[in-house]
Amino acid sequence: MKNISLNFESLNSPDGGISRVANLVLKFFKERAKKNNDKIFLNIFRDDNIQNFTNINFVRKKFNNKSKLSFSINNFINSNKSDYIVYDHLGLARSNMFQIKKRPYIVFLYGIDIWDKTNKKRFNAQKKSSLSIAISNFTKKKADNSHGKLKNVKVCWLSTIYDKINFTKKKKKKFNFLFLSRLEKGKGHSETLDAFYKLKKKDVNLLIVGKGPENQNIRKKIKKLNLEKKVKLLGFIPEKKLNNIWSITDVLIMPSRVEGFGLVYIEAMSRGIPIITSRQDAGKEVNQHGKTGYSVNLNSKKKDELFFYINKISNNKSLVKKLGKNAKKRWLDNFTYKKFKKRFEIIINRFEKEYN
Repeated sequence: MKNISLNFESLNSPDGGISRVANLVLKFFKERAKKNNDKIFLNIFRDDNIQNFTNINFVRKKFNNKSKLSFSINNFINSNKSDYIVYDHLGLARSNMFQIKKRPYIVFLYGIDIWDKTNKKRFNAQKKSSLSIAISNFTKKKADNSHGKLKNVKVCWLSTIYDKINFTKKKKKKFNFLFLSRLEKGKGHSETLDAFYKLKKKDVNLLIVGKGPENQNIRKKIKKLNLEKKVKLLGFIPEKKLNNIWSITDVLIMPSRVEGFGLVYIEAMSRGIPIITSRQDAGKEVNQHGKTGYSVNLNSKKKDELFFYINKISNNKSLVKKLGKNAKKRWLDNFTYKKFKKRFEIIINRFEKEYN
């Protein structure tokens, strides 16, 4: 039996990938608590209400409504009664400085939070951690390149929170690419629009779903390139309604430069949807070029690889079917919750033995 303090940014899915990881990790510790009779201290920074948790060995559940002071106080109280602490990202781990009696702590490394050489406070939070969990080999390698070889880092691929999915594609007239991401620099929206400007095929749409600071720039570029008929900027869509979008999607596209893993990639793969990613981030690690989709070199000066593969796969039903089948198999083999649970359990068990 262990007493474990869990510190998460948010459990609400609209808050993005970090909240999805929080739910994934919480599911793991909920299941383990039932088996091992662990005691869980839960402390959430952004959220202001408790979700419907049942049959869980929670000692305390605190939701802090974005109050840094409240979060730090609850972290202090929880940690004093815990064997170790888990932070779901480096920003939260900085609150560990307020602990009087230091406990070993685990922190997740996502990407830009550890790649940024200028953010010394977050780097220090990683250095002081007892264990850091990088979500991909790419993330770990790039972090090592930024700071020198980091200590106490293990790699653990993420997964979907499910092992099975009920999904049916709808019949439609047009071939649809889906770009599902926060609208921000580095995600690849601009490069994708440039590629679609070159695309001469008819009955091919690009559906852009998400919100963020680049919304107006993307909207302006769509108008500038006269792509209003091909590109649909749909804004933010709640997760409960996203399956309607997935059901009319042929290919997921997100040629990003900033993904530390890319949960949306495996969500597409679980539905048998091929993906187009880049070689400039962790997409190349999740995606198998030519097998589950295409991984393009955005820096190639010889040819526009993004346009080449968009053009190649557009309206090619047999190719989409083949790649989609392979994508589904790769998800089943690597990215279901059961696969994550097995990987993560090995890491946690070794950690607990070391700090017992």
